[in-house]
Amino acid sequence: MKIIQFGYTFLPIFGGEEHWVNNFSKFLEADGHETIIIQRGFRDEFPDGKPKKVSERITAVPVSFMAPRNVNGPVLDRQLFYSFLGFWKLWKNVKKGDIITVIYPQLYFPSAWLVSKLKGAKVILVSVGITWDSPRMTFKEKMLYAFVRMMEKIALKGCDLATGIDTRYLNEAKKFDRKAAEKKTRIIYNFVHTDFYSPAKSPQKEKLILCPRNLRHARGVDLAIQAMKAVNAEIPKAKLVILGEGPIKSELNNLIKKLGVNAEIRPPAGKEELRDWYRKASIVTIPSRYSEGSSFAGIEAMSCGTPIVVTNTGGLPDIITDGYNGFMTKPNADELGAAMVKILKEPALAKKMGKNGRKMALEKFSYRKFCQEWRKAIREVTTK
Repeated sequence: MKIIQFGYTFLPIFGGEEHWVNNFSKFLEADGHETIIIQRGFRDEFPDGKPKKVSERITAVPVSFMAPRNVNGPVLDRQLFYSFLGFWKLWKNVKKGDIITVIYPQLYFPSAWLVSKLKGAKVILVSVGITWDSPRMTFKEKMLYAFVRMMEKIALKGCDLATGIDTRYLNEAKKFDRKAAEKKTRIIYNFVHTDFYSPAKSPQKEKLILCPRNLRHARGVDLAIQAMKAVNAEIPKAKLVILGEGPIKSELNNLIKKLGVNAEIRPPAGKEELRDWYRKASIVTIPSRYSEGSSFAGIEAMSCGTPIVVTNTGGLPDIITDGYNGFMTKPNADELGAAMVKILKEPALAKKMGKNGRKMALEKFSYRKFCQEWRKAIREVTTK
């Protein structure tokens, strides 16, 4: 079967949605499906400020760009332009019986819906996180996201199936259209390769708190830095290591110097190096403020047997049972710090949480589970 992945900018790999598309592509290929990615164009921002070549993508799936480069102009005008171009890309690639997955539906769903009706294809919506929960939106952004929510509602009503990676999406979908949400929505959690992200045979935990995050206000890295004041007051040798790049890097470095806490920012790590960090860390923290799905980093850490400290934001409540595999707090530096101190000062509790996290990863976030759920979804759509 041919499955077309259509929408925003998925490649090159930059954050959670790109990782999801990459993983989904590999699953489709392994299951014998033909797949192609039709994406907007190159991403507006990159860690080093330079656009990447298509050849640098991780997946071998063909990528068809709606435009050779990003188009300047108002956000809505740009998206309408890409949606129009996307119609013709879909028209050329879609045949009867194909499935179009639309990621971040908004303005891309109308093109997918129209092509699906004209060509006899099916449409599955894919939500990899909520993007309209920022408390810092300008009036213009609020108007834009009001339009986005309206389009999400239309897409939910018109699609064949809607999938989300966390229950936050299901709750939002019920606000759009409860009847359609209950009938059409399926939650298919993110996954990790639990055989790769596994605990060390002889764990040697350090007084280390790991925060692998894009350096943006939404990701709350500054909260983790501020939390280190309380941590270092109790445990001077404890250290926060932040793995990431982003637009507020210099601001965060200045905050570390100002507070005088034991913390440093390092570049993002490759898979094997990142696994080593997870294994030796005593805690992995995901201190997001908003616009968060069910964090890959949090699940990877759990799979490696490391307790997590996360905020009650987005899809993060789906990856933690408070007090079982870590702690969940509000996006508040004092609460984060208190949770970190408790884990660091109670080795028996930390060990138990690590084992519980590994168990949860195996039961809820395994690749096997992901494949089973997506096979069901594809079968459900194709047999309608």
